[in-house]
Amino acid sequence: MRRTIRGGLRRSVLQCRSCGLVFLSPQKKPDAAFYQSKYRGTYGPRYGYGTTPAEMYKTYLPFHKERVSDLRGILSKKLRLLDVGCSSGAFLAAVRSYVKEVEGNEPNLADAAFVRRKLGITVVTEPIESAPFPPHSFGIVTAWQTLEHIADPLPFLRAIRRVLKPHGTLIVEVPNLNDWLLTCFDLPGYQEFYFREAHAFYYTP
Repeated sequence: MRRTIRGGLRRSVLQCRSCGLVFLSPQKKPDAAFYQSKYRGTYGPRYGYGTTPAEMYKTYLPFHKERVSDLRGILSKKLRLLDVGCSSGAFLAAVRSYVKEVEGNEPNLADAAFVRRKLGITVVTEPIESAPFPPHSFGIVTAWQTLEHIADPLPFLRAIRRVLKPHGTLIVEVPNLNDWLLTCFDLPGYQEFYFREAHAFYYTP
């Protein structure tokens, strides 16, 4: 499909002939330091610029308030909620008054520190696969724009299943490869913007 991605990096974008899944090749699993400290120096709300936890929080809080409005039918004061890949905590701040308790899981150390310090919310920085959450401890788990970063999705999803209560709710949002700027207009410049090193897979409904 492509031989270069965002930033002019030489990476192949391939599609499985069997299932249609699109992915980067070769798969390069980022080391822990990439998400702990380097990621936000490259990726932020403004293309080509890094960002701070405070800027991320201010930018995305209005979007998360809209999400909470959409989710009101499943939220309950009886449920604990975990947000995996919680960034600087905007969703947790928006949803906290509608559930019993919120916690976050975020590898970026600066983001996690911001959530703890500014919002007073517990955040665990270990990957969800090794995070010390008790089994079946959350009625709702969310992962907003996180799954596409995961080079090995099945252990990630199994770890979420472990901490989710039986009959609990998992909400996953990913970028849609059927983006109209890709599928209808086929813009080369947008393709180079869309495909990026941090996203291992590109999902469709």
